[in-house]
Amino acid sequence: MASSAKENLIQFEKVNNIQEITAADEIYAYDASFQQSILQTRPWLQNPNYFKRCKISALALLKLVMHARSGGTLEVMGMLLGKIDGENMIVMDSFALPVEGTETRVNAQQEAYEYMSSYTLWAKEVNRPENVIGWYHSHPGYGCWLSGIDVDTQMQNQQYQDPFVAIVVDPTRTISAGKVNIGAFRTYPKGHKAESEAIEYQPIPLNKIEDFGVHCKQYYPLEVSFFKSSLDKRLLEHLWNRYWVSTLSTSTLLTNADYITGQINDVADKLEQAESHLGRTSFLPLPEQDRKQDDKLAKAAKDCTKTAVEAVNSLMSQLIKERLFNQIFRINTMSHNSYKLLNNSTDKLDVDPPVTMNNTLRKRFIQITFAVILYWFISITMVFLNKYLLSSNDVKLDAPLFITWYQCVVTVGICALLGSLNKHITIFSKFPTFKIDLKIARDVLPLSVMFVAMIIFNNLTLKYLTVSFYMVGRSLTTVANVIFTYFMLGQKTSFKALACCGLIIAGFFLGIDQENALGTLSMSGAFCGVASSVFVALNAIYTSRCLPCVDNNVWRLCLYNNFNACILFLPLMIIFGLYYPINERQKGIKKDEVIKLIRQASKLILEGFSLPVNAHDNLAPDGQLFVEMCEKDKEFCSQVTTRIPNTNFSCLDFWVEDFIHEHRQWQAGGFIDNGRNISCPFNHTLLHELREKYGIKHKNRTID
Repeated sequence: MASSAKENLIQFEKVNNIQEITAADEIYAYDASFQQSILQTRPWLQNPNYFKRCKISALALLKLVMHARSGGTLEVMGMLLGKIDGENMIVMDSFALPVEGTETRVNAQQEAYEYMSSYTLWAKEVNRPENVIGWYHSHPGYGCWLSGIDVDTQMQNQQYQDPFVAIVVDPTRTISAGKVNIGAFRTYPKGHKAESEAIEYQPIPLNKIEDFGVHCKQYYPLEVSFFKSSLDKRLLEHLWNRYWVSTLSTSTLLTNADYITGQINDVADKLEQAESHLGRTSFLPLPEQDRKQDDKLAKAAKDCTKTAVEAVNSLMSQLIKERLFNQIFRINTMSHNSYKLLNNSTDKLDVDPPVTMNNTLRKRFIQITFAVILYWFISITMVFLNKYLLSSNDVKLDAPLFITWYQCVVTVGICALLGSLNKHITIFSKFPTFKIDLKIARDVLPLSVMFVAMIIFNNLTLKYLTVSFYMVGRSLTTVANVIFTYFMLGQKTSFKALACCGLIIAGFFLGIDQENALGTLSMSGAFCGVASSVFVALNAIYTSRCLPCVDNNVWRLCLYNNFNACILFLPLMIIFGLYYPINERQKGIKKDEVIKLIRQASKLILEGFSLPVNAHDNLAPDGQLFVEMCEKDKEFCSQVTTRIPNTNFSCLDFWVEDFIHEHRQWQAGGFIDNGRNISCPFNHTLLHELREKYGIKHKNRTID
């Protein structure tokens, strides 16, 4: 490994043309009198192109590239220490400046200039006589050139602090190409007219081309080279050991995925622009100036070639690493196993077999299956708990808003508890620290309004309807999803899916008709079921919209959503008077009443811990015990297809309720069963299998 690291260090220096010189070389010697004399003569004033080259030490190069890389997609800025040697600007060191940058610009404020002055004085105190000779900043992903703001900044610096050089580094393209993407520039004085464009062609994003083209003749590039001394060798070797390990463990295809995608999109835009340009000029003669320049199509072709070459190089590098190290791993494993077998040893092998793609997919399938089964189990359990609390004759707890509010309060409390343990217990590390940002809470408020309306109508539906017909009352959720995803998200649905929606609506009205015939229909419950379906669909859409507000963290969204809900429920409980009727209890509670009260409180606590909202409402982060399962399902489901697991839950709930209580005793041709068969056509088959297994007779009644 050490020899490989050394060979790759040599390759890195060769690719970037880093020349080694002795420590006694004159490039490291600082002649104060010579520097003073050249500052007095100022030959660059007579010749705007006086400086031809910029030599950068390996130390300064590493520091500024690492600084640029640490900024990610944001621009960073720093200063350069060095000296002048004839037509060469020599950069000996660099240091970062405390500035705030964006993805498109970075400007030094008063604090940065004060820091620069202080740093220069500190450098003098430690025998660093070099002066500030320039500045550097990063262009993440869009090349090395000077924008309009950069040109103005460099002109101002050259006017008051000349000699001064501007260095631009692109950390994203550096990683993609495997070579430092860097450029050094000097601006011309105002009024100077350059003969031609001095910057060689490079891929410029379409949204930056105008800025590049307007100012490209106001500055010229310097030839950039790098150097190091024997004194730097040991330091670079230590740094390279870390760099080598990091290189093996990362892939530019993954690290620069967003950059490559952006390049492809940019090339597509350029090709579209070139196509429209060709369409306009196909029947008109081109001016002489346009014929001399490369047309837009040729430039787009160059960009395509460069992007493809970088992607192929990254892929080839990744394949070589996988082939090399996986092959070594297999050889070592085979040798170890052979040694064990030859010695008739049955001890456990020290090296586990390599993980294959099949093993990974199998493990993933098992995890998702377990998550869905657990989600189903908790879903069905909570439906019956909700039903028991809301309409049981034993509990007599006529307080649906209070129950729902209490569930949300418990959820917020659990989020706070788990957030306080995230730094102490590893399994809780994914839970965010409990902190309420009012701005985020305000951004999540639209979702919370839908959330509150959804669970109010959901629990009212469960209160006024039986569990089996409760599924029918909320069967329009899929229909509402299709409608709102079309009008709010612009997503169209196939004709077959719309036909199924029509059957669901027909099944809904058929279910109402049969409930009415049996004398168990509650119009209030049916209305609440329809309203619940509408708000379930809206809740799903607003969940996807509000996730970016919390950095796509479902646990944080759960916290803010339930926090807002706790506040929204308070005025509703006061207005409608649906609070927990504690003052209606008789005085002098007996022993069995206390036991009954404890049981009720235990069920309420269990319900608050497990489910702040019914499981069927949405695969959004609503419950503490199954938020993770919801999150896994959301990775594979769209806004419409996310109802598929929940529809299966509804069918399973119906089977359990019908199996236990036999509330439904009517069918319609074995096809439409109040909307349930349309979503899950095999429910009757499984239901009859359950009855035959347990010997339960079922009396069929057809519709006249």
